[in-house]
Amino acid sequence: MLDEFNVNATFFVVADTIEHYPGLVESIVDRGHELACHGLSHACKIDPETKKQLMSVEDFEQRTLTAKKMLEKSAEKS
Repeated sequence: MLDEFNVNATFFVVADTIEHYPGLVESIVDRGHELACHGLSHACKIDPETKKQLMSVEDFEQRTLTAKKMLEKSAEKS
């Protein structure tokens, strides 16, 4: 639909999407859309009941950097 109306969009992508849907990130970039990082996976970072952290700040930063690198590498293939 976006192609039909010549509209570009920003797609916030979880990096593990690359493993589940090969070629999707490349397709998004090839069509001229912007790619944004929505993290490595949809793992909870905060316990929904207690609201306590489930990972350290350092772990969160490392996972986010890994996700960024994965998305950049996939986007470069297009």
